[in-house]
Amino acid sequence: MKAHVFGNSPSPAVAAYGLKKSADEINVDKDVKDFVNHNFYVDDGLVSSESETEIISLLQRTQTALQHGGNLRLHKFIANSPAIMKAFSTDDLGKEVKTLHLDRDDLPTHRSLGLLWDLNTDNVMFDFQPKEPQSTRRGILSV
Repeated sequence: MKAHVFGNSPSPAVAAYGLKKSADEINVDKDVKDFVNHNFYVDDGLVSSESETEIISLLQRTQTALQHGGNLRLHKFIANSPAIMKAFSTDDLGKEVKTLHLDRDDLPTHRSLGLLWDLNTDNVMFDFQPKEPQSTRRGILSV
């Protein structure tokens, strides 16, 4: 197959496989390969580090490797550090931060993998809206 239709049930698995296969087939540093193989869930890459320069380097090297080796565009970057986001072009940033003035605006809350991430405080939160339970076992269990 040379093309895959997205939106059907195996699409997330196919996307994850293609991303990992691309990283395996191109000549990249071990940390880039580890990042792609262990820190992506479908198309969301999540990584943390004490060093901003380390993260910027890892993301830029991964972006370059996937672009040249696998013709994949790594973009929509979001970080809790304006310095990290400033290292990338506006086109590569997530839509929530594209129009922000990173020097003076507060960072927004970002939704990733079903969780809310407050970029200002670096806290992960759940958005839980309890429903009024039905007076049945099934209704109580679903809540």
